[in-house]
Parts: sequence; C-alpha cells; structure tokens
Amino acid sequence: GLVYPNHNEGQLLIFVDNPRLEFTRLAKRITHALPKIGISKSSVIVDSAKIGRNCYIGDYVVIGDNCTIGNNTIIESKANLQNCKVGDNCSIQPNTTIGSDGFAFERTDDALELEKFPHYGKVVIENDVEIFANCSVARGSLSDTIIGQGTKIDALCHIAHNVTIGKNTE
Repeated sequence: GLVYPNHNEGQLLIFVDNPRLEFTRLAKRITHALPKIGISKSSVIVDSAKIGRNCYIGDYVVIGDNCTIGNNTIIESKANLQNCKVGDNCSIQPNTTIGSDGFAFERTDDALELEKFPHYGKVVIENDVEIFANCSVARGSLSDTIIGQGTKIDALCHIAHNVTIGKNTE
C-alpha cells in the first residue's frame, strides 16, 4: 500500500486495497496464538482410528470406526466423527457431527411404509477446511460426501449425503 506521514506526531497513514484483509493479517502477527496440541482424557477414540501429528482433540469428542485425522488438525469439544477422513490443518468446532447416516428412505410397493436407504460411503474432508460450530455432515449413501480443500462452512449448516463441495468454497 501507499504510506503517507501524517501531520500529527506519531501517526502514519497506510492506504491499502483491502483494509479488512490487512487487519486480519496484522492481528494474526500480533496475537501469536500458540497451537492447541493434545488429546483430552474425556474424549473417546476407538483403537482403529488414526490421528496425525500435532493434533488437538477436545473434551468429550468421539472419534469412531473408519476415521482418519490428518496432521495439525483441531477438533473441538463434543464433536462426533464417524466414517470419515479429515485432512491436514483442519478445524472442526464444537458440537459438530460428521459421518452419520443421511436422511434417505424408499417407499414400499404399496406406498404405506418407508424403508431406510443404506449408507456405505464416507465423508472426505480435504486439507485446510474449517467447519464452524453445530454443523452436520452426512456420510454418503453409495458414494462419498466430499468437502474440498480450503472450504469454510459457517455454523449451523447441514451438508447432505453425497454432496461435493469444491475447493475454497465458503
């Protein structure tokens, strides 16, 4: 950006194209937040789950069968993960459910009853994804639900089964 000295002592004006972006970058440099690393004693992790290096698994998190968690990933309190692969550098905020069955039914021939459609797929979360609090991401029925690299999902969102979200989507 352009830098101009101000006539008031101790002030400097800086003009940039995107002030909000520059503020975000500056705030990150100032805070120097230490990364969260470790696994809470209250979390429940099945023996078959694989967890990468430098991860944080918060209080009362459940990581079930068929789960792989990448390096440097943060999973906050009370998240429940089943049937999923989570990439590196991801953040999953509290109370999020990933990998449960989606809502799918078929009517019987007489159309009087509903039969639950099976779900055999997984949820694939690529690197650098952030999922905010209280979200639900359903596993695929016959194919996988995929969340592309760099995607950001706002709080209280539901991602249905078999959905594919592209790279860097918000």
